[in-house]
Formats: sequence, C-alpha cells, structure tokens
Amino acid sequence: MKEFLLTEGLRLVHRRGFNASGVKEITEAAGVPKGSFYNHFKSKDDFAVALVERYWGESSDAKSILHDGAISPGRRLALYFKALGEDLSAHDFHNGCLMGNLSLELADQCEIVRARLSFLFAEWTRELSECVEAARLSGQLQTDMPSDALAAYLINSWEGAVLRARVDRSSQPFDDFQTILARLVTPGGS
Repeated sequence: MKEFLLTEGLRLVHRRGFNASGVKEITEAAGVPKGSFYNHFKSKDDFAVALVERYWGESSDAKSILHDGAISPGRRLALYFKALGEDLSAHDFHNGCLMGNLSLELADQCEIVRARLSFLFAEWTRELSECVEAARLSGQLQTDMPSDALAAYLINSWEGAVLRARVDRSSQPFDDFQTILARLVTPGGS
C-alpha cells in the first residue's frame, strides 16, 4: 500500500504540485482508503520527504552514466544532461523537476523537506563534481574553475533551463544548455 501511495502520489504531486495535491487526492489516485495514508506517513510533510527520496532514487539510470568508466568523462557529462532532458521532454515539459518544484513550493514552508532537498542537491553536486574533475584531469574540460563550483553551477543552470522549458513548453532551454556545455567540454571518445 505504501508503494502505491508513493508511486501515484509522485505522479500527482509532480503534475499538480504539493499544495494542490491533498491527502484525499493522493489516496484516491493510489486506490487506497484515506486513513491508510497515516499508517505509513506521520504527516504530509513526511510524505513529501519520501517522494523526494523516491524521485532521487528513480534518477539512478541517468546518474549511472556519470560513473560509466567505459565512456570518457566529457562524453558522460554530455550524455547525462541529454538523458535528463529527454526524460523531461517525454512529459512535454509540463512536470519540470520534482526537486526544483518542491524547492520553489516548500523551502520556506517545511524545514524537513528543505533540509532533505538541500542534502540531495549537495549529493548531486558531489556526484557531478567527480565526473567534472575526471573531465578536467583528462583535458576534456576547458576551465580551471574548481570542480565542485562548476558542478554546482551546472546544476543551477540546469534547474533554470528546466524551469524555462516548463514555462515555454519548449526544448530550447535544454538546447541552449547543451550548446554552452559543449563549449566547455570536449567529449573525447566512447
């Protein structure tokens, strides 16, 4: 039952927003009794944290690209962001990034969600930074900017591109992001 709540709740919240998705709508979408929600989650805020964790875990396919040693680090960066863009464009840009959406919606309202998002953005930065550093050391990255600062900048720019793509209902912000990334990174082989 908890899995149904998380799966259907993620779809609903990602599409409509957290505050626009009540417990009643979440349980109806999951096809479970409303009372069962509180058997699995202490509060709607705890549910939001679980949604963020689920969303982060579901991005492991794209994240695995960052760690694929058979692909050059510069190419991994390009492929990683391409995969993220393809996932968002599959939904015609309507949903955006759940982490970005919840950051905008809940960061000032719910400390436990804000703290978890902050932790996951830091984790994302760390993972991306490892690939950025490998690209820099291999000569595929044309900058002397510290890897963690560049990784954070790329994530921040990416989240901005996601927001703009959602507003414009267009892939142009992703294309622009990829164009700028291609000027920084020489993909190399594989």
